[in-house]
Amino acid sequence: MNAIRTFAEVKDHEVRVTLPDSVTSKKVEVIIIPLEWEDESEPTSQKVSDLQSALLDAPDMTDAEYELILEKRKALNLWS
Repeated sequence: MNAIRTFAEVKDHEVRVTLPDSVTSKKVEVIIIPLEWEDESEPTSQKVSDLQSALLDAPDMTDAEYELILEKRKALNLWS
């Protein structure tokens, strides 16, 4: 079972949701959770997907590079 999360505008006490073609069920469960914010910066699945892609595409750090950073941090800590 795959869940679909979307945000919808309420108009005249009604909400309209268009389901993707992959939903073939005759009945679905609908859960309404009022949002706590009213601004336009609502999280979207596209933003989450973009963040996941950016994190996965980030450069890898080798163990040797990480150890070098730790050594430099120790040296800098001697100054404080």
